Amino acid sequence: MIAARSSALDVAQLVVSALTPIMLFVLGLLVTRATRRFEQAEWANRKVVERKLTLYEDMSPLINDLYCFFNLVGHFQEVTPPDAVSRKRALDRLFYTHAPLFGKEFKQRYESFMSACFQVFSAVAQDAKLKAPIDAQKRVRARDGDQRERIRQGS
Repeated sequence: MIAARSSALDVAQLVVSALTPIMLFVLGLLVTRATRRFEQAEWANRKVVERKLTLYEDMSPLINDLYCFFNLVGHFQEVTPPDAVSRKRALDRLFYTHAPLFGKEFKQRYESFMSACFQVFSAVAQDAKLKAPIDAQKRVRARDGDQRERIRQGS
């Protein structure tokens, strides 16, 4: 009976000795896979952030141009009404083709800005209409043009 216990104990020790490296191998494999998945997710997130930054770099000058045009500040004279519409079209193309990359808040703010500046969907197959007061545009552009002319003439 003592021999049977001793042999059972030897078998148990042998099984534990054999299972330990196997369990360590399986545990190492699981940790390696989890680490690889984490690294891939981190890489994907980094690529999304890089793409967003590129889009922001492409969109921000156009948004600034529209801001200046509609508020008659900065370089608004460089943006004509047809230019404003074409900038909106370019912005919409960038924004809506990449909409899944932007969050809900950015989308809401973008659409709010555009509806403050333009009357959209006014007619089928027609450009968005400007909401800029044409009288103020003409008056300020004429005044600024007169000032530039006086500066050019040295008065």
